[in-house]
Amino acid sequence: MSISDFVVRLKNHKSDAFSVCSVKNSNIVKASLDILIKSGFILWYKQSDNSRIIDVCINIDSDGKNPMMSAYAVTKPSKKIYKSVDQIRLMMKKIPFRLVVVSTSKGLLSGYDAIKMNIGGEILFVV
Repeated sequence: MSISDFVVRLKNHKSDAFSVCSVKNSNIVKASLDILIKSGFILWYKQSDNSRIIDVCINIDSDGKNPMMSAYAVTKPSKKIYKSVDQIRLMMKKIPFRLVVVSTSKGLLSGYDAIKMNIGGEILFVV
């Protein structure tokens, strides 16, 4: 599953009181979900009986809106976007209070963690 497809599935999911979305299983999706849990955008995820599907519970805000509605994929399969630490820091200043997910040599990290570790990488998506 591409990151673009993953982000679009979470973004376009309807907002119910108990909102569970299904996405395809991959290592990069699991790592992205771990970052989204730490940031509070999703509540939990679990692998269903079919090992290719992961069920994701999206954390709906008090207005009943999906917080992932503002998510967008930066890197596409045809065009990879790489940023240095300084460029990530600048990006975080331009869009404060947003989550940037970066693929680095140390694995997937949030923008804040990448800045703390002084590591640049490929910008996957922004929430």
